[in-house]
Amino acid sequence: MLALFAVGFAIILFSRFLNNEEMFQRYQQKMTSSGVPTQYISELQIENAGFFGKYTVLFFAGAIVVLCGMLFVFVPMYNSIKKERQIAETASRTKSLFLSNMSHEIRTPMNAIIGMTQIARSSDDPGKIRECLEQVEISSRHLLSLINDVLDISKIESGKLELSNEEFSPERLLQDVGRMIKGEVEKKKQSLSIEIGEHIPGVVLADRFRITQVLMNLLSNAVKFTDDGGRIILKLDSDPAGSGAVNLRFSVSDNGIGISPDQMERLFVSFQQADSSITKRFGGTGLGLAIAQKIVNLAGGNITVESEFGKGSEFSFGWPCAVSKSATDAAATREEPPEEEPPDIADLSYEGKTALIVEDIEINQIVLQSMLETAGITTEVAWDGEEAVGLFERNPDLYDIIFMDVQMPKMDGYTATKRIRSSGRERGKTVPIVAMTANAFREDIDMALESGMNMHISKPLEEEKVVESLRKYV
Repeated sequence: MLALFAVGFAIILFSRFLNNEEMFQRYQQKMTSSGVPTQYISELQIENAGFFGKYTVLFFAGAIVVLCGMLFVFVPMYNSIKKERQIAETASRTKSLFLSNMSHEIRTPMNAIIGMTQIARSSDDPGKIRECLEQVEISSRHLLSLINDVLDISKIESGKLELSNEEFSPERLLQDVGRMIKGEVEKKKQSLSIEIGEHIPGVVLADRFRITQVLMNLLSNAVKFTDDGGRIILKLDSDPAGSGAVNLRFSVSDNGIGISPDQMERLFVSFQQADSSITKRFGGTGLGLAIAQKIVNLAGGNITVESEFGKGSEFSFGWPCAVSKSATDAAATREEPPEEEPPDIADLSYEGKTALIVEDIEINQIVLQSMLETAGITTEVAWDGEEAVGLFERNPDLYDIIFMDVQMPKMDGYTATKRIRSSGRERGKTVPIVAMTANAFREDIDMALESGMNMHISKPLEEEKVVESLRKYV
């Protein structure tokens, strides 16, 4: 484009020069024939040379070249700006719709939490109070899942989501996922079948947490969009992927409402659902599948869909894994009994044990104290890391476990943990320290472990995780 402009302007200037020379020669001849001296003629040559001459066509040719160059540059630029504006307007409308849906999705569980709390407070019926508390718990978990979705999509779009590698049994993972979705399936009187192929490695290296997240999203959708009494199938198979590697293939199928071809186009778009009527009928923000697809893409796979409207759908994806060196024969893995359901905290007995709770928010202290005291554990509280280090150094053998918040005034949990580990006291090297933080991303877990903590529990605290930490370390 720059070359086109240069050629056009060169033609214009050259034609102007030629026109000036031609017109001056005519003017000089005319003046000479009229008896005007030559020295006076040269002074007037520019002013009187005129503009038009036989080279005027050349001038206009140059102008046309310049004009064409401008068209080549500015027309695509205008179209690009117009397209970007349309994209921005579409994105703005989509996000406005998302915010509207999100407002509804957030206010619905909040309304249940506030309403059921008020009902429980004014009731003397233990059964009614228990029912209200169960609804509060369900609504709270739903609200937490919404928050997690928004945080995940934000992290993905900023390019900060990273996958980790850890050893796990693929078959055990499917059993765990089946238990996690069991309550939703039973509530709708549906059937869930788990089918596992023959050549599944005993142990692989991959991101267990993210695979579970994707499977739970697909299974939750299958339950949601399948009528009562419907059928859901979770399958695991594998393809060899070279020496020491395998490609795990997961699929979730159902006989639910299915997806039409035009709905397929919007299936994995952030903030959208296949049909706006779905939001009204089933709820949801339209983030789940978009997050799942982007997570699978990060692993080098892709979620594919086969569906017939009104008859059901099947979602499948592959996940490349390394086969762990500690892998055992797959058949031996199948013979292992499934992990037992974790007991309720009220069924545990840790009389004579003491826990140090390091937390600067009083309500969080109360929640954890209540859980631990239910299991018979005596608790002490420190309001920040500095106080916790002081309490530990004064009586290091008193504490059987320490629950450590991360973000606190004066001294954070990471620094406090390092101080305890390097305190010079023998118990400081071995006392179990469990991180408690609202930061639930992989890098936050890694930072906790690197600082010397034994385990990470994300807030809001779940009884099951607290029980796990007690059974593991106390």
